[in-house]
Amino acid sequence: MVRLTRVTAPAAGPDVLGAVRSAFPGLAWDRADFPDQGLDHHVAVLLGVSDMPGDGRSDDSEPIVARLATATGVVGRADVEARVLGAVDGTAPALVPVAFATDGDSLTLARHVPGVPLSDDVWASLDDGRRSRAAAHLAGTLDAVHGLGADDPSIAGVGPSWFPVKHSKLTAAVDKHLLPVLDRREAEGVRTIMAQAEDVFIREPATPHLIHGDLHETHLRWDGRADGGKLGVIDFSDMTLADPAIDVAHLAGISPELHARVVADLASADRDLERRAAVYSRWDAVFLLADHVVTGRTPETTARALFGRALESLRG
Repeated sequence: MVRLTRVTAPAAGPDVLGAVRSAFPGLAWDRADFPDQGLDHHVAVLLGVSDMPGDGRSDDSEPIVARLATATGVVGRADVEARVLGAVDGTAPALVPVAFATDGDSLTLARHVPGVPLSDDVWASLDDGRRSRAAAHLAGTLDAVHGLGADDPSIAGVGPSWFPVKHSKLTAAVDKHLLPVLDRREAEGVRTIMAQAEDVFIREPATPHLIHGDLHETHLRWDGRADGGKLGVIDFSDMTLADPAIDVAHLAGISPELHARVVADLASADRDLERRAAVYSRWDAVFLLADHVVTGRTPETTARALFGRALESLRG
């Protein structure tokens, strides 16, 4: 299950419980717990829910996730995300947080996706059968996501790739804050990584498809209690129309074996996907190092380790 901590609701920003009471005054629950909060949403897990509008739960004892968008770029998009997840849920073998109801703006009442983050330690603890199952669930779900092209009506409202904007901002941060504190070898590596990413994702981009956009281990949930194990994929708020390689770029950071199994199982994988995924992974390592230098949000140990791997990958 999601790790729940009995704490008060986040002090900053709108109160997700207040938003639920305002949008769904008839909804009742016995208890609300608050998982670790992300940057874009306030989230509460409601237990003992009754009088649920549009209740699609298979078991009325299941928790409900109340998710309120708070950041620019995700506010006002609850219905878009709900429609997309409804389309993905029809064919995805992994569990996704399909919406039961929205307020038509920024609040969603969604399916609770149980499990723990699919970290390297969790992956290492799985036997071969469960590893195969987790990889197949993820590959099948990515095929369901990537199979929705730009002209599919179910993804109307999903915007074009955010990469050019993020790359422009990262370029400015690299020039101002990062290059001055790196040695010559590191600086040359950063320039090469940035140039490769610009070529692959801006100058000559692959045909865009719907992508998850932020497929880190915290958004992959492994439920070992389910029969044979069950994978869940959460937080589609960064979904966009872009290169599917972005969605496999971080899997090797969990386990090279997971990456290899998922790519082998992907029906939609093209011959160049792994090369492009490696380019994005190195770019993201630069992003996280710059984030550490500028904001301190990314821990130095994490940022330095990922950047070191990126430089090693660049050398081949």
